Amino acid sequence: MRPVSLLITAFMLLLFNNINAITIGGRVLDRDRNPIEGVTVQTEQTAFITQTDKSGHFEINTGDKTTASLTFSHIGYQPSMISLKKAKDLTDLEIILDYAIYPGQKIRVTAMRAITGLTPVAFADFTPDEIKRDYTVEDFPVLLESTPNMYAISYTGGAVGASDYKIRGFDYKRVGVYVNGIPLNDPEDRFTYFYDLPDFASNVADIQVQRGVGNSLYGDATFGGSINIASAGLDQTRRIGVSTGYGRYTADDELTAAMRRQTVEYSSGLIDGHWSLAGRYSKLYSGGYRDHGWYDGWSYYLSLSRLDNNMTTTVNLYGGPMQAALAFDGIDRATEMADRRTNWTWYENEKDDFNQPHYELHNTYRINDKISVKNTLYYIRGKGFYEQYKDDRDIYEYNIPPEALIDPGLTEVDLVRQKWVAKNQYGWNPRLDIDHSRGTASLGGSFYYFDAEHWGQVIWAENLNNRLDPRHRYYEYFGTKYSASIYALDYYSLTDKIRLMGNLQLRYLKYDFDQTRLGALPGYRYDIDWVFLSPRAGITYLPNDRTDIYFSFAAASREPADVTIYDAEEVGAFPSLAVDNIVETASGDTVYYFGDPLIDPERVYNFELGGNVRGDSYRIGVNLFWMEFYNEIVPGNGIDDDGRPRITNADRSVHSGIEFDGALRPHRYLELSANAAYNYNRLKDFVIENDNDWDGQVDEIVDYSGNPTAGFPEYLANLTADFDCNPVRLTYHLRSVGKQYIENGNNDSLSIGDYMVSSLSGSFSIGRFSGLGRLTITGTVNNLFNAKYEQGGYSYLYDGVMAGEYYPAAERNFYFELKWELE
Repeated sequence: MRPVSLLITAFMLLLFNNINAITIGGRVLDRDRNPIEGVTVQTEQTAFITQTDKSGHFEINTGDKTTASLTFSHIGYQPSMISLKKAKDLTDLEIILDYAIYPGQKIRVTAMRAITGLTPVAFADFTPDEIKRDYTVEDFPVLLESTPNMYAISYTGGAVGASDYKIRGFDYKRVGVYVNGIPLNDPEDRFTYFYDLPDFASNVADIQVQRGVGNSLYGDATFGGSINIASAGLDQTRRIGVSTGYGRYTADDELTAAMRRQTVEYSSGLIDGHWSLAGRYSKLYSGGYRDHGWYDGWSYYLSLSRLDNNMTTTVNLYGGPMQAALAFDGIDRATEMADRRTNWTWYENEKDDFNQPHYELHNTYRINDKISVKNTLYYIRGKGFYEQYKDDRDIYEYNIPPEALIDPGLTEVDLVRQKWVAKNQYGWNPRLDIDHSRGTASLGGSFYYFDAEHWGQVIWAENLNNRLDPRHRYYEYFGTKYSASIYALDYYSLTDKIRLMGNLQLRYLKYDFDQTRLGALPGYRYDIDWVFLSPRAGITYLPNDRTDIYFSFAAASREPADVTIYDAEEVGAFPSLAVDNIVETASGDTVYYFGDPLIDPERVYNFELGGNVRGDSYRIGVNLFWMEFYNEIVPGNGIDDDGRPRITNADRSVHSGIEFDGALRPHRYLELSANAAYNYNRLKDFVIENDNDWDGQVDEIVDYSGNPTAGFPEYLANLTADFDCNPVRLTYHLRSVGKQYIENGNNDSLSIGDYMVSSLSGSFSIGRFSGLGRLTITGTVNNLFNAKYEQGGYSYLYDGVMAGEYYPAAERNFYFELKWELE
């Protein structure tokens, strides 16, 4: 009987355990109450994990172990954690997940993203799939140049190094760039130094390029458009990746400089339902197409996220030191015919050396199903210099006393200078989002404090004795900026077919400037305040669920750039400020007390009318725009001593045109996409006074009114054919660029003619075999048919005659990469 007793006891124990087993179940839905399949559900104990079925149902049996919370994660939705302590019925839970990716757009949900059918603006999405398909080593402007009405150039001729970009004819100063909602434009010169972030595109989830005046969530004014970059978040899957790539430029069909990129990256996925860790290390090198156009940098990216009940927190650290040769000077056409790779820089150490790490803290707290609070704190630290050789320089301008020379009778010497900057930017972006019965409202702000120290030093000069410090300074100045903006934004559904948007921003900016009295520089001091009010309104009409028509109006203002007010490094320059008082000191010095700027802020009025039609296998979008621009700063004649275009003001100009964007999928494996833009950019009221012989007197008055604005093509068009049949993918890009003028005089002989250029890329994946992961081989050939064309240029007066210099584009070049991934 003893065996029978054991069996009965075992049965009773099993029955008892089953009776006390804890079962948790329920259903997972999206905001529209549609079931979500494939959601990973897990407890804080990783042994208990499951996925939802087609109806969104899940069930977890934890035995006799209790659990305090459940985590829900899916690549298309924002992860969520719920507490089980207050749940009345653990077997009938209902979980609502918010979208992490906009349905149909394949881009990350953030407040800075425009949404089809809701936001009345023109925009283009660069999805994770497109980034993975197109990215090799190039800077962001080159990567994004296939988006509508965007034009990019690389000063080195290739894909890596200093690059420039324009949208609708507006240059980088008027285009805002944001990484996770944090401004990337330099607060002083407004330039976006993309090459300070080598290989950052490897960690980008998606990019959206909006055209026209940006909305108030950015803080700063954006005229031509805004580029919104989002890095990967909590929805990353567990993965390890190692890649190595190699490429070469060619010239006259001969191999020249090399390109190399090596990357190691890791993402953990969600650990214990709470934590996610991601990181990357990269090394990037490019010899450049142009001579002395090399780039050398390494970078890192670290991201740590935590998911809690109703709250997510993410810390991002990224950056890395880089060095790049300077190639800002163009070449004339005679030189271009002889050797289009020419870069007049011969000094071996003429380079930019910089390091700019970024630190970000993002926190989102959901108070309830309708209210959430989001905060972003950030710190950006930048320090570095660029070095140049300069010949026949006036010793007076470089603060070199005659007694420091072996021959004190010399007034000009050859020298090597370094221009340094050390800067800090501290920022806070708070936002309150409220879902109401008719839409969504947002209240928020953008605040930052910025300080920078600039100095120039002579590290070598000819004919020196030992009386000059090895790091002799010849200028020094300090700038401090305080920026604060608050805004209100509301999306309001008037009816099921009519949606309204209203947006109002108030922005305050204070700029303090302090120049050290040093050598020939007098030591000016001043402070300036600006207050701007920027409204925006729009309406979207939805005749059916596949069509939207929108109209919007926006106005924005922007303060003059710092160097426009005063070039603090230029001997003899005087601030463009009203002089309130002049005091002569006892020692004979003259002290100026400055008032308001003599230069008016730029102001733009933007009108947009457009629409989109979507079908099962196609989409079409058309947009008309008219932008009235007052006090626009436009390129003048030539470049200054630092390679920057000389600039001046146009009283009134117009940027207008029509933009088209569409896609067609004729076959399940083939997608055709295209966009085109025709631009009417004109200087409506622009008269300048020329000093042709540099004697300080006006020699001629030139009226440019009615002429095209320099530096942007008449038309831009892109065509992409993408064949994707796993494991093979082939992509062909064709780009057509219209004529562009390099000066404001409508001079055809100096203009850049239209051109067409194309590229072909392909990839082959060997997927998950024997547990060894996935191996992918990719290859890209740029400038497939070896076109020789000019990307951009500038003009200048030489002996009273207008001349031009140009930036040649790279000839045919290729890049191949091998990538191994283990998931």
